Amino acid sequence: PCIELWFVLHFDDQAAHLERGDAQRRSKSLLSCEKVLTPAAMGQLVDRFGDASARAKSLDEKHAGDGSPPRSNPSTNMWELVNRIRQQSV
Repeated sequence: PCIELWFVLHFDDQAAHLERGDAQRRSKSLLSCEKVLTPAAMGQLVDRFGDASARAKSLDEKHAGDGSPPRSNPSTNMWELVNRIRQQSV
């Protein structure tokens, strides 16, 4: 639904359909900020990147396994973008 799903996945599994507003409210609560990320929020996202990536990949596996179209709600491939940026920084 939006980047906020990616933020939610840093903290929780999310296998059910998620509306944008719900994802925004949850990410705001989890990170204690909105779309302008605070240094503390960025630290949490960095620390939990592995968890979020695993959760995002498991959503792809879920969709493949239940026959739903790829990139169905919920899904995100933000982990691929962040991973590429991280690789370029090394």
